[in-house]
Amino acid sequence: MEGNTDRLPPKLKEVHRDVFNRVNQGDPTPFKEFRFNEYLATVACMGSMDDSTPVEELLSKVITITQEVRQAALTWKEAGALLFGLSDKPDEASIPSIELASQGHQAIHQVETDVVGE
Repeated sequence: MEGNTDRLPPKLKEVHRDVFNRVNQGDPTPFKEFRFNEYLATVACMGSMDDSTPVEELLSKVITITQEVRQAALTWKEAGALLFGLSDKPDEASIPSIELASQGHQAIHQVETDVVGE
C-alpha cells in the first residue's frame, strides 16, 4: 500500500500515513480514529433508554445487564467484595480522551447501562 499512497484521496492518505507511522513505532492500537469512534459508539449504547422502553427494544438496541446480575454485584459490593471486569478493548476504545473527559464522559466501566428485569 505504501507504494500507492499517491493514488489515495487526501483524507485517506492522512489516515494511512498516521496508521503506517504508528505501526512502524510498534503501537499495538495504531488506528486511533477508529478506536475513538469505537468508544463513542459503545457509550452511546449504554444507559441511553428511559425506563418505559420495551424490553425487546432494549435488547435489540443497547448494551444491557440483567437486574439479577446487577443486584448480585451490588450485594457483593456491599459485603466488601472487590468487583472488576475484563475487556479486550484497548484504552483508546475504553477511556475517553482528555477533551471528552472534560465534558463529563467516563470510562466504559464507569458508565451505568440499562437494566432488564425486575
